Amino acid sequence: MSRTKWKYRLYPTPIDKRWPRLWRSSSSTLILCVGSLIRLLMRQHSLLAINLPQTQSLLHQIYAKRNRSIVSVMNHSGTWDDLCVTSLLANCKSQLSNPDYMRLTPVAADICFKNWFSSVFFSLGNCVPAYRTLRDPKTGAVQIVGHGVYQESFNFLVSELKRGGRWVNILPQGRVIVGPEKAKETEIRFRWGVGRLIADSEPTPIVLPIWHEGVETINPLADNVFQYFWFGLQALWRGGLPITVNFGEPLDFAPLVQRLKQEGATREAIRIAITDKVQECMMKLRAETIKLHEKRL
Repeated sequence: MSRTKWKYRLYPTPIDKRWPRLWRSSSSTLILCVGSLIRLLMRQHSLLAINLPQTQSLLHQIYAKRNRSIVSVMNHSGTWDDLCVTSLLANCKSQLSNPDYMRLTPVAADICFKNWFSSVFFSLGNCVPAYRTLRDPKTGAVQIVGHGVYQESFNFLVSELKRGGRWVNILPQGRVIVGPEKAKETEIRFRWGVGRLIADSEPTPIVLPIWHEGVETINPLADNVFQYFWFGLQALWRGGLPITVNFGEPLDFAPLVQRLKQEGATREAIRIAITDKVQECMMKLRAETIKLHEKRL
């Protein structure tokens, strides 16, 4: 299998074919250890998690019934906010120790899948490489050309969602939003990949909007992915920082998808309409979360 080809797979090395039990046990151990550590350290901060029990109950129902999947949509203001927030949702040891119960998430291939070691590490943690387009924030010039919404990694995520009882967490802003960009956050258009995941997965998955504030204070930027972990662990260990995580009301896009298909809308029009609706709901949740967070500062 070519280097390019195996990076699209959740299990990117021959290890899973030769020793499938070793791969699965390694994945379970990594997720349990890292998830438990992050969850423990998050509790050292002044954490306000809104609607957490209800969201944990929703996930439990998804796993138990396995008739639909769930796509959680989250803002991206820290290098590993995905891990900080999703680890809170694992409400028992069996969830953290079972890779099937932990979220799948597309991550930047140019950061997390740069070499064999990091590719294996992040794949063990249920991460899938996403090849995104990156532009210079000042000039707008394209720095990295992405593979679009029909890249193989998104095909894989859609196939997983169709199985039922699966959870995908996506960060549709496409990059870490920090500094001056935070003030213009409402102007940053969500990437259409989120619309594609929802539109092409049958049955249509439940959508869970999540907005967090304060997580960026424990996610300092660094030169490489392993410095992210080291600096982040130092910030997590200090504790005492106000963090607000708002789990919004679950959204059902099935009626919208069905109506658009009956009207003869193109696949592109459907995913754009869904993405716009997701962004609208997320911006409302953002305003609500910021108000709650500012009262705690």
